[in-house]
Amino acid sequence: YKDIFKKNTNILDAGGNFTFIHHISPHRPMRNKNCEILNNDEKMIFSYKNYKSSVQCVFKRIKEFNEIILNKYPNSIIVIQGDHGPTFEDNKNMGSSKMPNMKYINDRINIFNAAYLPEKCKNDFNESLGTVGTIRLILHCIGDKKIDLDEKSKTFMFFPFEKPSIININSLKF
Repeated sequence: YKDIFKKNTNILDAGGNFTFIHHISPHRPMRNKNCEILNNDEKMIFSYKNYKSSVQCVFKRIKEFNEIILNKYPNSIIVIQGDHGPTFEDNKNMGSSKMPNMKYINDRINIFNAAYLPEKCKNDFNESLGTVGTIRLILHCIGDKKIDLDEKSKTFMFFPFEKPSIININSLKF
């Protein structure tokens, strides 16, 4: 991300912008907590130990990135979300629609979701909000009062080796 600011020195100058930055970690190659890529034997292994050190790297980068933004724009709204939860080498079998692997499913839908919000919106953010609910909250916070903050979002999945059918995760029993 530091390269983004070097190449685009005015990226934060305009203000009032929406900027999307995709940070690929903690995907492979795995990193240590100082954000150095692990050695050749370890860098492609998605173990709990490697995941944990890669997440520590991500948190370090998030802190640095937030400081850059908030130093220039202290009233910013910052949203950081994962694309999915982890799958470790020892738990890659998602099961089937008749016998789903609930640990796998629960791990995959357990998505990192964090937000830095203005004071007027902080009380509406909570750990059960979810990624879609967080975006609803942001839109509501910036003025779209038609957004229903209580509407629950649905998460769907399908099992790739079966006849296509979509399953609502909310209906599965954990």
